[in-house]
Amino acid sequence: MADINARNSQGETELHKKVLDNDLPAVTHLLSNGADVNIPDNDGNTPLHKASAQFVLQALLAFGGNTHQINSKNENPRHIVAISSLEDKDAMLYILHAVGSPRCKTHLGTCTEGCAPDGNDNGKPPCVDCISRDRHSFDDVLENSMLDALKPAPSKGGRILCLDGGGMKGLVLIQILMAIQEAAGGRPILELFDWIAGTSTGGILALTLASGKTPRYTQGLCFRLKDSIFPGYAVSRPYDEKPLEDILKKELGAKTMMTDIKGIK
Repeated sequence: MADINARNSQGETELHKKVLDNDLPAVTHLLSNGADVNIPDNDGNTPLHKASAQFVLQALLAFGGNTHQINSKNENPRHIVAISSLEDKDAMLYILHAVGSPRCKTHLGTCTEGCAPDGNDNGKPPCVDCISRDRHSFDDVLENSMLDALKPAPSKGGRILCLDGGGMKGLVLIQILMAIQEAAGGRPILELFDWIAGTSTGGILALTLASGKTPRYTQGLCFRLKDSIFPGYAVSRPYDEKPLEDILKKELGAKTMMTDIKGIK
């Protein structure tokens, strides 16, 4: 089997090349099959350094692209976007700022307001009205969470993780789980809960987590499921269930029973 992270003479992987081509489907396919999102080329450039389109940038970030990584010129991805003339520059700069991409530690000479240590340009959201609505909704969630945190903790009971189903929700759940794991100091999700329950895609996610797979691995699995089960609009419904069964058997074991899962219910 070919090495998905194999490099050419410039140290570039196939992911580097597809990012340069702005080939989002190929980028997503490579990432979901285990391509290293943070592998540097001979000049220290990761695929994130090479991103020149908004949706490719977002895909790399969703799969764990490191916004702090610098190349041999001490440039991080934010600096490269900030000094560029890319069509998506404002949106890309906004997205990088939103996920905590740092400004340059020192002024590199080519720095602009978007990356300089004392700069004030953080880009522009791709949809101001959408961002505004989302922010208000998120504020409500935070306020309710703070009120819940003030309530006395129950003296007894189990820690239950409930995973809802429904298409894109599975990917959103995975991002949340990765954030929870990071906030818990990197502790595995299985150590943070006593019970895991799920429906539909949430049920598949619950099973893969219970079998010892990481949220990052399940993220790639979700994309592989999508490509195998829903191959295109030309396929008539209902979809063939065999690809789903084959993948689940491969990932979880053809003869695995619920009683085989240890340590969590």
